[in-house]
Amino acid sequence: MKKLLQLLATFTAITAIIISCSKEEPTPEPIKYTLSVSAGTGGSVSTTGGSYEAGASVSVTATPNAEYEFTGW
Repeated sequence: MKKLLQLLATFTAITAIIISCSKEEPTPEPIKYTLSVSAGTGGSVSTTGGSYEAGASVSVTATPNAEYEFTGW
């Protein structure tokens, strides 16, 4: 009876270890967005854009030509 209890305890421990082990989930591909930036007549912008991951910060500076004024996006 004692050996049966030891065998049962060992089996239970091994089963618990197997169940607690899990397969790693693959890392999902990051979400990317494409930004296109262009200036109209009378100025320029600091970037033409590109492909950026979700959550990334992108700085864009607008520079007016002489005799022009930047008024907003």
